[in-house]
Amino acid sequence: MASIDEACRNIIAVGGYPDSFTDCLNFGNPEKPERLGELEQAVAGMGDLARYLNLPVPSGNVSLYNETAKGSVLPTPTVLGLGIVEDVRRCVTTDLKKEGNRLYLVGNTSKEFGGSALYRRYGGQGGEVPDVSPEGLKRSMDEMHAAMKKGLIASCHDVSDGGLAIAIAEMCLGGDIGAKIETKHGLWFMFSESNTRWVVEMEASKEKEFLASMTVPVVKLGNVGGRSLSITVEDEKAVVTLKEMRKAWSGALPKLMG
Repeated sequence: MASIDEACRNIIAVGGYPDSFTDCLNFGNPEKPERLGELEQAVAGMGDLARYLNLPVPSGNVSLYNETAKGSVLPTPTVLGLGIVEDVRRCVTTDLKKEGNRLYLVGNTSKEFGGSALYRRYGGQGGEVPDVSPEGLKRSMDEMHAAMKKGLIASCHDVSDGGLAIAIAEMCLGGDIGAKIETKHGLWFMFSESNTRWVVEMEASKEKEFLASMTVPVVKLGNVGGRSLSITVEDEKAVVTLKEMRKAWSGALPKLMG
């Protein structure tokens, strides 16, 4: 279900609306009960969400027996979503646009770190795996799409791998402009990978109309501006310049490849 949620988030983030999806399911040996159980649960979850959202699945692919004597591959459902954009000239992009604009988070954030980038980086184990609320996803998509059609949103990025902090950093890099973020939530708020969330940017003059149009949870994060990303969580503050972020971003692959 999470893979469909993310595909929908990406389509909504540019101003489109989900129309259908296809999938590629990579699993281990289905002759083993636990592997067959993984496949059955994945297909059932995807089917339940697709039916709720009225999304057809016209095609797909299944790759099984992906394992050796050392074990199976991780159960991996991959989803490709197709969305309809009524007017490509009105598409929304991820890059921050203008100093002084407001930043908001749309969607609920819970302490869901199971399988997260934070745990992978620092060796965390267990934890809650991000869940999906079909009703919450549908309502969020409808309200976000309506706000975009009204021209209320200047930029938008879905929150996924790495959580909120990474999504904002990517928006800063895209627009080559910083942001100042403040939250009274704990540090978990910045790195949780809860589903069905977006960061949106808007002009101050459109803030009131945007808030009035949303019934799903919306949290103010801060403002666009400066040459660094500043994040204040309770009494702790971190500041990373655009130059530092761009160096880390552009050097990740060469560093990984040695």
